[in-house]
Amino acid sequence: MGLPTIQSMIGKTCDDKSDGKLIIHEMEIENPFKMKAVNNFVDLPPFGLYDIFNYLIYHSTEYDKQGLAAYKSFDDYHLFEEGYVKFLLTKTMLNEGIHVYMGKVQPAMKKNDEGKYFYDLYFILEGRGVNRGSVLKAKCLCKGGYDGGCKHIAAAMYSLEDLLHTQGKDSATSKPCIWVKRPTCSTKPCKVQAELIIEKGKLPSDKKRKIKHE
Repeated sequence: MGLPTIQSMIGKTCDDKSDGKLIIHEMEIENPFKMKAVNNFVDLPPFGLYDIFNYLIYHSTEYDKQGLAAYKSFDDYHLFEEGYVKFLLTKTMLNEGIHVYMGKVQPAMKKNDEGKYFYDLYFILEGRGVNRGSVLKAKCLCKGGYDGGCKHIAAAMYSLEDLLHTQGKDSATSKPCIWVKRPTCSTKPCKVQAELIIEKGKLPSDKKRKIKHE
């Protein structure tokens, strides 16, 4: 697969983000959890469902060739669709030839096992050559995210893919392409049971008299 290796994470626990520098393209990069990122995806590389599936088939037990047709029924897609991805930021590293994406995803429960409201995560895309847009590395600070195959990472990837195929298509290269959080299930519109009667408002009698005098 040619995936990068983590040199300084040997012996570290999955929730340790104090160092964790990576070697990618034979170059050492900063710990993504410490990077300064922006909400401007104008440099977004080509990235789609093919890249997501190609990565998750090798990193998630839920994905196989037969089950890809039903990917929208998986928990990770529901997390994306129901607004559990709380934010997504990016940093383009031209010298290293990569795109780094950092995000926070809320667990299905209000709090995770550690009492926190979000899981921090990142994933890195290839920025050069014929494999541009493919996933090089991913990590989440949940218990199952050390190998990069958890549902929180997948949900963040679906959020990026959605951005590319909605706002990203209409955004000019000179303008920011901004990631916007999807509404949660609690903010979805509901049907109004009672019938609405819309009428033209009537002025009070004292205001009518003032208008006549003017």
